[in-house]
Amino acid sequence: MSRYDVPPRAIAVEDRSTNCGENADFTRRMVDRPGRLLLIQDPTMQRRTHACFERSFNEDTRLISQAPLIPWVGPDRVSAGPGLPEIWSRRRFSSLILGEIRRLRDDADGYGPRGRNFIDHVDIPEPVLAAYERVAAEHPELVRAAGA
Repeated sequence: MSRYDVPPRAIAVEDRSTNCGENADFTRRMVDRPGRLLLIQDPTMQRRTHACFERSFNEDTRLISQAPLIPWVGPDRVSAGPGLPEIWSRRRFSSLILGEIRRLRDDADGYGPRGRNFIDHVDIPEPVLAAYERVAAEHPELVRAAGA
């Protein structure tokens, strides 16, 4: 992080967790009363990660979420921009996004209070849920089973 003049002692990396809920809980145990945290996460998981950290940290901690890139969706691949190397195939990207909607839902398979209880309830706009249902029905092979 010398490019940004961030001293190494100011960077904490939690690398034991197996899911976002554990990541937030383990991080909470690593840092003592932070004034602010910068959350850098895969852009497909950014919203869920932020919700998990909101649950684990109190209102005295300012959470700043920053995805390292905004995906560019091309006709056959997803990258960081036109002409840049592929990050995911469109099928993989679609599967990741479908998985995030399923996890953000507040039902038995989701991460909300009625499910795994890693996050507080998240309102998902109706047009987003409708699109999720349509794509999931058209491409069930892209929807991973709950818990996967």
